[in-house]
Amino acid sequence: EGLEESLKAGVPLICDFSLRLYRRRAWWPDKRILKCSFRHRLFYDNLKGVYSLVLEEEGRTLSFKSLEEAKAQMARVCSLSLTRIEDLKSGHYRLKLKAKIGLKRPHLWPFFFLKSLFGLGKRTISYLCEFTIKGKRLLLGLQGPSFAEVR
Repeated sequence: EGLEESLKAGVPLICDFSLRLYRRRAWWPDKRILKCSFRHRLFYDNLKGVYSLVLEEEGRTLSFKSLEEAKAQMARVCSLSLTRIEDLKSGHYRLKLKAKIGLKRPHLWPFFFLKSLFGLGKRTISYLCEFTIKGKRLLLGLQGPSFAEVR
């Protein structure tokens, strides 16, 4: 596979996460409550023969024998503390998560400009979750949080 060969050749796989929390307002634009960005970086350690995954938001590095295990963990965000429910006012909220994933390659002029102009390169996936705070309770509705893929 091309991904495995690139990793073993020293090209890291990067996943950039961007998370934003908005409080919805009726007759005004939504108010941004917080913004958070972090990165997961996967690379192959030729000396140890393992895949290393750096989790920037946790400040730690995990090691895996198989690429499949490493890729599965790379897509997870497990222990990210954003804010306390007590600090949020009652109302409707929208949580947006965007993830860009791709191999870290050198930027070659003019191809770097053309790549970004035509949307080539990293793959982007966006998710949206809406919820309500009532008093100091988090209400997710009958079906739980609704994550919808947005393009």
